[in-house]
Amino acid sequence: KPRSNRKQTLNKIIKGNEALKVNDRMILNLSGKTLTESQKEVLTLGPDFAPTPSHPQIDKRDNDIDKWVSKIRWAHFFSRVTPSSTPNAHKDTEIALIPPSGKEAPKSTSQALELYLQLTVKELKSTGLCNNSFDNMSPNHRQALKQLQSWDDSIFRYFDKGTGWVIDTPENYEQKVMEHLGDADTFTPINEVQDTSPIPKKIKEINETIEKWVETSLKAGDISQRLATWMVKEESRPGYDYCNYKVHKPQANYPGRLITSGCGSPTENLAAWSD
Repeated sequence: KPRSNRKQTLNKIIKGNEALKVNDRMILNLSGKTLTESQKEVLTLGPDFAPTPSHPQIDKRDNDIDKWVSKIRWAHFFSRVTPSSTPNAHKDTEIALIPPSGKEAPKSTSQALELYLQLTVKELKSTGLCNNSFDNMSPNHRQALKQLQSWDDSIFRYFDKGTGWVIDTPENYEQKVMEHLGDADTFTPINEVQDTSPIPKKIKEINETIEKWVETSLKAGDISQRLATWMVKEESRPGYDYCNYKVHKPQANYPGRLITSGCGSPTENLAAWSD
């Protein structure tokens, strides 16, 4: 009966998707290309919509569930360490940043948490949605999605505010990014030739600065050796910039909001620790 109820619920979702009404406020097409009604309906589903995979990997799903359970148990385990329970709180709280690699978390002492995990895992692993691979998109919408994915000459970006898609040409998108990067007061152009590029030297300087700070903090007892090793990245690269469109400012020709990502950069782990 529960599986039947889930199938009925999914059928309602599919029928609802088939009867989608296009919301033009969720689509800003600056590419000059023509969208079909089915393509508009797919975009109306929004950036958070996730199509069901055609061939679910049950083993991978179970492995992901087990990792999630271990993550929850580690979080509960570390949450018991508070500043009031130890004079060196910084040495305990840092462990939560880097739990033992590949080690399964022990069962928690909380009966309520273990009951929650048991019931949730049972529900997730017994659900027929993954095992039977019910499609949450109609054939027309699935085909429209494939067509949109093949648009290599178009850029799809999120609204800066609100929910929706912007479709633009790569040339226009690059121009909006360069409107920010071309600001000489903020950015300095560099030579793209690898042999003369200052990027490796700058990354080395940043790493050396972090290493000096880590060494000083370690000697002062402010951080542990494990945290000190984690903070200094052996391999790193520059951050990167990208833009989301300010759709709420059509009078300014939808300017881009520059966003800088530090993922993979020398300061990534240091930033995670400071947060």
